[in-house]
Amino acid sequence: MLLFFSITPVSAEVITVGVKNADYTSIQGAIDNANDTDIIIVYSGVYSENLLINKTWVAVRDINLTS
Repeated sequence: MLLFFSITPVSAEVITVGVKNADYTSIQGAIDNANDTDIIIVYSGVYSENLLINKTWVAVRDINLTS
């Protein structure tokens, strides 16, 4: 018996959080809409939030620490 599997590569999306010119204005909003393996980049600012990360693997990073 021959079995063939099709494997679709998983690619992470980069999601940005910031006051302007970003995908989201809140970190939690970005987390809620992220898929597993996505990377969330947070621009400098003050974010007064309680965060619940309920994903298998999502990276949340500061824009200044990504290089």
